Amino acid sequence: GNEYGRYVASGGQSAFSTQAVMADLAQQSGGKFYINRNDIDRAVALASADGGVYYVLGYYPEKKRFDGEFRKIKVTTSRPGVHLRHRTGYFAIDTTKSDNKQREAETASTLRSAANSTMVYFDALVQPPTQPANPTKVPVKFRLPANSFTSEESKGGQRKINLEFYSAVFSKEGKLLQAPHMTVNTTLEADQYAQVQQKGLIVPMEVQLAPGNYDLRLAVRDNRTGYLGSLTAPVSIAKP
Repeated sequence: GNEYGRYVASGGQSAFSTQAVMADLAQQSGGKFYINRNDIDRAVALASADGGVYYVLGYYPEKKRFDGEFRKIKVTTSRPGVHLRHRTGYFAIDTTKSDNKQREAETASTLRSAANSTMVYFDALVQPPTQPANPTKVPVKFRLPANSFTSEESKGGQRKINLEFYSAVFSKEGKLLQAPHMTVNTTLEADQYAQVQQKGLIVPMEVQLAPGNYDLRLAVRDNRTGYLGSLTAPVSIAKP
């Protein structure tokens, strides 16, 4: 009756509203919106192919004032017949001055998540010693490629970096046992940064573990952007 008609009308308006939001989100972020298609396999194939070939462009804005305003981005090409899709802009927010509670919540969520975060790419070497003790000191060595984190150019070719490193230890039941972390907020000399560009940034840490089986959730936060990267490394410590 009338109630069903009102329900259908309301649901339809909600669906159209949701579709409009999704279409706008795709357009603003440089994506593509698929709607009312029965060939979902083709849509997925097109999306997969679209993500397989792309360029990553970056720049430092000349306007250093972070006022929270939306700043437009325009990308052009001289090649004829090319259609460009890219994000249309960004909000000028200084993520290094974000609320401490918010940053802690984001980091805690990343450390507890079973899925790895790839906003900051890194690899790590976790190598327990061959002669275990109780507790055993386990070295953890992070390596970040130079293009996976940001730096601010300073005088004489120096580069300022601000990174946080985490080595959270979880039991196999998922209980957090310890979460040591360290901050690397420093200025690299020109020759040091040249070495980082060639070999990556190497940062050592250490955790102390009793005999048992653990999952190490390793994470790196770029404090200049707020981006996080994470991975999981299983570790077993034998009894001495």
